[in-house]
Amino acid sequence: MTDPTFSELERNGWQRNAAKYDSVDLPATRQAFAPLLDSVGALRGRHVLELASGTGHLAAEAVARGATVVG
Repeated sequence: MTDPTFSELERNGWQRNAAKYDSVDLPATRQAFAPLLDSVGALRGRHVLELASGTGHLAAEAVARGATVVG
């Protein structure tokens, strides 16, 4: 039997904890979405690269404001 790779361990860990992460993290981080996106100005027609996108809620908000998001 071989040991799992680091990426397999990471993927499995996040899959096990995804629902908990979203329910705990989202209420706190959602408060920052509007001020963060407001600070970059109008997004319609702009391309946005989101790093460390997590569950994608910030990316979805940017898309709702008209951006094309990759992350």
